[in-house]
Amino acid sequence: MELAALSSTQMQRRPFEWGYVPHAFALDHAARLLATWPRDGYWNLTGRDAEKSWTYAARPLVTLDAGGPALAPSLHPEWVQVAQQLGNESYRHALGQAIGRDLADAGVEASVWRWDPGANLGPHRDLDTKIVTQVFYFNVGWAADWGGCLRILGSQHPDDVSAELPPRLGSSSLLVRSDCSWHSVTPVTATSTGPRLSLIVTWFRPGAESPVWSVGEDGRIACVSTGEPADAVAAHG
Repeated sequence: MELAALSSTQMQRRPFEWGYVPHAFALDHAARLLATWPRDGYWNLTGRDAEKSWTYAARPLVTLDAGGPALAPSLHPEWVQVAQQLGNESYRHALGQAIGRDLADAGVEASVWRWDPGANLGPHRDLDTKIVTQVFYFNVGWAADWGGCLRILGSQHPDDVSAELPPRLGSSSLLVRSDCSWHSVTPVTATSTGPRLSLIVTWFRPGAESPVWSVGEDGRIACVSTGEPADAVAAHG
C-alpha cells in the first residue's frame, strides 16, 4: 500500500468530502493481488432498504469483531499480508491524515467484493456508524460502458452525477460519511475481462456493530446481511 500517496490525497469538498488515489497500490503489487484474488468464502448479497438496492458477492477479509485475516486458510499469502497491513497503525495514521480525522479509536472492517454481470449498488449515504470508507480497485482495461463505476452524487437522484470513477487497477476512492454523501455504483453489464473486483475497507465509530459479518464464540464467521453462502467455505465460516 502506498501510504505516502494516501496521506497526501487532495480531498474534494463538493458535493461532500471524497478523494481519489490513482496509485493506492504499486501496479506490480496490485497485479499480484489480482492474480491471487480470493476464490471462495463469498456470500451472494441481494436486498433493498429505505435508501438503496444492492446485488453483489462479498467475502470477509478483516472482521470488526475479531480482526483479520478472516478465513485465512483459503487466502493466498499476498492477501494475508494485506489483511495484516489494514490493522497497522501506519495505515490508520495515513488515512486519518488524508481526511483530517483522528482514527485512533475507530474500528476497521474489510471485505473483498465481486461484481458479476447484473451487480449494482443504488444511491445511498452509508450508515451513520461509519466514518470513512476506502475502496481499492483491481480491474485492467475497464470500459465505462461496462458499468461498475463509482458515481459521486449531488443528491439521492442517480443522474445527479458530480464525478464518475472507473475501477482501475491499483487506484482507490475515499468516501467520508455525512448526511449528503450520496454515491452509487452503476450496474455491471457483460464484460470481456471478468467481474468487477474491489476491496472495501470501512472505518466505524467506537462501539459500532458490523452491518455485514458476525463472529461466533467458536470463531465461525456468518453474514448478518440479506444473502446466502455462495460456496462451501462461506457456508462453514
